[in-house]
Amino acid sequence: MRRLVRAFADLAETPGMGRPRPEWTSLPVHFFVVTPHFVIYRHNREPLEIYAVLPAARDIPAVLGQRTQ
Repeated sequence: MRRLVRAFADLAETPGMGRPRPEWTSLPVHFFVVTPHFVIYRHNREPLEIYAVLPAARDIPAVLGQRTQ
């Protein structure tokens, strides 16, 4: 949990870390790895918006697809 909270602070200080994954979703989000999770966030928001934190073992495209329906 501490690593995730630290990652949130780092992302707020340096938005744009990580990268988009257009092969997974068309949502305007970036993916940042905090092993074993992906922090999925909208970097162009003020304040930074954490969209989801998902374990890397999940079917992330399927989970994100359910959220957009």
